[in-house]
Amino acid sequence: MRYKKKKPPKPPKEPLEPPELISARRLATYSFLLGLLAFPFMCTCLSGLPAVILGGLSLERSSGLEDVRQIRRRAWIGIVLGGIGLLLGIGGTIFYYIWGIPVPAP
Repeated sequence: MRYKKKKPPKPPKEPLEPPELISARRLATYSFLLGLLAFPFMCTCLSGLPAVILGGLSLERSSGLEDVRQIRRRAWIGIVLGGIGLLLGIGGTIFYYIWGIPVPAP
């Protein structure tokens, strides 16, 4: 009788991406989308400030990882657009309360 040789067990599959990279990618995407909402509509509290915060968190979480150029770019765009929207919204609010003139809607 001949016995078949047993094949060695396959090594366990490693996850395709580390959880930190997935988390950083999600935060950067949320920052980008909120920044896009904050810039043209001047939604300061609703989307400008969270865009800046989430973009900063994304940059912090992606700092030690490799191959994160797209994530960092998306986070920076979200931070910049959210910051501009935040400044425009705060400036419009101050302008309205000082002079009492409503800022025209875009």
